Amino acid sequence: MIKTEYLGKKLKITDIDGRVWHGKVAMLMPASQSDSGESELYIEFGGGLTEFKESEIKEIEEEK
Repeated sequence: MIKTEYLGKKLKITDIDGRVWHGKVAMLMPASQSDSGESELYIEFGGGLTEFKESEIKEIEEEK
């Protein structure tokens, strides 16, 4: 679900709890390098970075 082409793009992310997040992708972490063993995506949100593990993401949409 997490794709390398998301890096630098503005996304709308819906998490598994139904919360919607909007932000620019600042960093991607492949499963082989993450502590969780899952791919991770970090967006710029609220003046910092917010992390999403692949299992926490219900849906991803690119925004223009």
